Amino acid sequence: MLRKCHLIAGTALEKNHQAAPGAIALIDALLRTKTPFLIVSEESQHPRIEMVEHYRGLGFASFSPDVIFTSTMAAIDWVAREYPNRISAAYLGGRGMKVSLQEAGFDLLSKQPQWLFLGYDPNAASPDYNEALRLLKQGTVLLNTDSSPVHEGIRKTMVGCGAIARMLEYASGKKCLDFGRPSVITMASALKYAGCEPKDAVYIGDDFQKDIVPAIRLKMDTAYVTLGSSIYDSGINDSVHPKWIVEDLSGLAH
Repeated sequence: MLRKCHLIAGTALEKNHQAAPGAIALIDALLRTKTPFLIVSEESQHPRIEMVEHYRGLGFASFSPDVIFTSTMAAIDWVAREYPNRISAAYLGGRGMKVSLQEAGFDLLSKQPQWLFLGYDPNAASPDYNEALRLLKQGTVLLNTDSSPVHEGIRKTMVGCGAIARMLEYASGKKCLDFGRPSVITMASALKYAGCEPKDAVYIGDDFQKDIVPAIRLKMDTAYVTLGSSIYDSGINDSVHPKWIVEDLSGLAH
């Protein structure tokens, strides 16, 4: 299995703010065998270099920031393909989102931006949401990069980006474009970024509906990591099921 390009949901590598069972062993095996891999993440708060440092702090071996692919990058890729001349944008998210937009050449100073990129921002407050609503009412298109309804912090649970997106949709009367989990578009963009075809890739995720189902739609091999959870209510059935089911990621390190 290590011969295939591995696309790994970031949530599968970390549990309760520690390295998930077997995660370090899997990344070590991929690095040792020089097997290509990507960590697919909805993270928008931190630039990729800081995400690498975070993983190192959890005990992972050092690897290049280039192996991290975010949903913000997928949204940027979609805009570049579909609307290459529409490059003015605003954002409601973290520094990681800002860095990605700047690296892609977006104009972040426009008073009437064409796009509003939405990611998790723990410091966002009512004035920020009101400004986002003003932009949407005036024609800015909302691109949501994080579908999580709640955000589990170290000390408390907070309202997630997915819930904020639904609030802005309801208030503005306009639908957003979703690039957070589950997103076939984001997975397809990750494949393109990795330079591999679906038949040459395996997607590893810890959520059957958000990770495995869209990967199956793209005809990738899939590995569902239960991390100790029961699979009986996951939605697995005879017609839609992963190729592998493992309890922890060390079962894939061979």
